[in-house]
This record gives sequence, C-alpha cells and structure tokens, in this order.
Amino acid sequence: METDPRRGEPPLAGLRVLDLTHYIAGPYATLLLAQLGADVVKVERPGHGDAHRSHGPVIRNQQGGEARTDFVHMNRNKRSLGLNLASEAGRELFSRLAATADLVVENFRPSVMDRMGLGWSRLHDLNPRLIYAAISGFGHLDLAPSPYAERPAFNTIAQAMSGIAEITGAAGGPPITTAVAIGDYVPALYTVIGILAAIEHRNRTGEGQLVDVAMYDALIPLNVRSLLKYETTGEIQTRGDEILNSAVGLVRVSDGYVSFSAFGNDMWRRTCEAIGQPQLADDPRFDSDRKRGTGWESDVKPVLEEWAAGRTKAEVAEILLRHQVPVGPVNNARDIIEDPHLEARRMLVEVGDMIGGTVKVPNHPVRFSSIHDVPPREARGLGADNQAVLADYLGLGADEVERLQAAGAIGTD
Repeated sequence: METDPRRGEPPLAGLRVLDLTHYIAGPYATLLLAQLGADVVKVERPGHGDAHRSHGPVIRNQQGGEARTDFVHMNRNKRSLGLNLASEAGRELFSRLAATADLVVENFRPSVMDRMGLGWSRLHDLNPRLIYAAISGFGHLDLAPSPYAERPAFNTIAQAMSGIAEITGAAGGPPITTAVAIGDYVPALYTVIGILAAIEHRNRTGEGQLVDVAMYDALIPLNVRSLLKYETTGEIQTRGDEILNSAVGLVRVSDGYVSFSAFGNDMWRRTCEAIGQPQLADDPRFDSDRKRGTGWESDVKPVLEEWAAGRTKAEVAEILLRHQVPVGPVNNARDIIEDPHLEARRMLVEVGDMIGGTVKVPNHPVRFSSIHDVPPREARGLGADNQAVLADYLGLGADEVERLQAAGAIGTD
C-alpha cells in the first residue's frame, strides 16, 4: 500500500501569513500558527521592530551580546521582513505581498491600517481570498463598532474592565490582576480559533473574511459566574464573596503549598483516612460538601495544615494520591523545568537564543497522533529574511530587492 507523503505534514503547511503584530496577544497567536506549520513572516519597521526586541528579561553571553527572552519565545519559527509602512514604497510593497498571502494578522488600534490604506476593505478588494485577523482592545471598526473602539488597551485594562480583577483577591483588599497576562493570551487563543474557522469557511466557499477579536470581549466568558449571579439574584460579586461548595483550596506544607480538592463524601472519607483521622468523615461539621466549603478557612484547612506541617509537597501528594484524593504541588519555575511530566509530554523545548546559546521555552500543548511536532527554530534578526521572503512571495531578484532598500521600502536593524 502506498503511503501518503503528506500524512505527517503540519496541518497549516503552506499557509502564508503576514504578521504585523507586536507585544503579546498578536505574536502569541501567530506563534501558534507557526507551530502548526504556517509560514509566518513577521513584518516590522526597520531600525525599530517589535518592542520586545528591546524590552523584557535579558539573556547575555560572554561576548556582551544581548537578546530578550520574550522576543525569543514569541517570535521563533517565523521569518523576518523589515518593511517600512511609513513610506509610500513600503505600503505599495505590502499591498503586493497581501495580494498573494492567505492571512494578515495585526493588533494595531482599529483605524491605523485604514489610515495607511491597508485596512480590511482595501486588502479584501485586492485579494478576496484573504483572511484578515485583527486583535484590539475593543473591536474593529468594520464589525459591531464599539464606542470604545479607539481606546488603547493592554492586558491589565482588559482584566479590570471584564470584572476579573474585581473578584480576585482577599476579602476587604484591593482588586488584583493576575501575574499571567490572560488579557493577552486568551484573545490570542480566540483569534487562532477564529482563523481556523475562517480557513474552513474559505475551503468551502473560496471567500476570505475579517476575524475580529476584542481583548475585553475575550475575557467576558471567563467571568461568567459573577455575571450569572447578578442576572439571577441581582447581587454583585466582589472579593471574598465566592462561597466554596466543597473542600477546595491551597494548603501550606513544610516547603510551600499544595492545591487540594475533595468533592463528595466518598472523597472526603478517603481524605480523612489518608490523614489518619477517619472519625472526621462523620463529624457534623464536615458531613456535606456545602459545610466543608463554607467551613474551609475556619475548620477544614486548619485540620489539613496541622497534618501537613511536617511534610513536603512531594510527601503530601504521595499520601493523598495513594488514597485517590486529587492534589498537586504549587510549582515554581524550577519545579516546572524539572518536572518529568513536562519532559514526557515534550512541553519544554530548546531553541536558539539569537546570541549563540539556547533557552528552554514552552512547546505547543497539543499532541497529534498523525502529525509530527514542528521543530523549534530560532527567532530572526530584523529583516534577516528580506531577500528570501520577497523572492518567495513576489519572485523578486537581488537587484530589485536592492532597489527597494535604496527607496526606503525595506531595511534591517
């Protein structure tokens, strides 16, 4: 039987992506596309580039070279095109590139691309099959325009306006935004979902379309419980208002914390056996999920912490798991890097750090049965692929590329 040579090919192999994004939300979305095999061309202004080329944690080598870890992580597996969209020649060149591309992704404020004559309507006229994905704080002007459309937005603003900050933190304390930039990463995930749906739509109809994701919108589904509470009871949830419906929370142990969860009476009984206090299973204070939830801070956690006080995270987990009680350590970065699960799942991979070394970065979290992982490739210097990209997209030779550089349309660092 003849083997299909495409069987292990990444699903987005051959997809041409022009990536105009910067910071986190856009670059993470296009990284996910690159990890699925797309040919992502990162388009940056010569001499300037993505802010993460010069901001964020620094990697240094012995020769004094520097690179930024955020850029190394977010922009690996992409090619780099230094294109000056502030120039007429640069904008004309981008139009030619978009006419042959499958996808444009940008995360400017909504009017920016229109002001350059490169917005959705213009590019759709040039290339009706083009998919145009836009990430912004409050949505694109072409679809369901928001009164906030032209406001700038970042992760913490999305967390605040979505109400997530309002319900996060201790009772009586101030609102808290999460240390992880969920206001960027969640919109990136929705953008990729939208792009994949648009690709399937185009496969059926031949038609490209605008994919519009607002950071504010993307966080609203995460806050659904407080919204439903208000809709059904008229009560506005704030910090400390969430009533636990079971014994769930963080427990202090000798070397940190573990996350503990016991749902239902059977699981609670096994917990009591594990900690050597089987009589607590029939204690009236703990005889229902509701009581164990409302009494978590006052009754349940103190019992667990007294038992765990002389034990490590690993020891507590081993005992509870032996009794089939869900538990997991609160890991720090070192714990994660050394975790055998992540090694077995190929979740941490080494990639070149742009200055001669390597750094471990998170891999794509989806494993496929018939598709090979896309090998990690080092992020590129600004404009390092000008010649190759223009040859692949437009068939331009070295002389034409030199002319474009002399005209100020393209450049490098």
